[in-house]
Amino acid sequence: MTHYLLTDEYEEAVSALEMVTESLEKSRVDAYRWKWALIALHSAAQGFTVLALRGSNNLAVLKKKSAIAWSEAFRKNRLLPDEYLDTYPNLYCSEVLTYAVPIKSTCWCNITLT
Repeated sequence: MTHYLLTDEYEEAVSALEMVTESLEKSRVDAYRWKWALIALHSAAQGFTVLALRGSNNLAVLKKKSAIAWSEAFRKNRLLPDEYLDTYPNLYCSEVLTYAVPIKSTCWCNITLT
């Protein structure tokens, strides 16, 4: 029997926040847990960014090539290809542009907001 782990964007984001809390609590007696707190915090930030940007069809959070391939297959009623999530830096810059953060910021994707 094959076992699979099934999850979704909501579960991932919330679980990552729970892991941050658990790791910070354990860091009081084990300083090494700070590493896991930071990794979980990054995962939570990415998860909630995906939830904020994904829209109704998830295309906004996919790599450009993946989104184009998926859209084309959908329009032609073909088998839908695998979806590949875009990188966190690209998602972050997309989020900053989407919500027009009113501070001066330079994204690592070479977009300057003022």
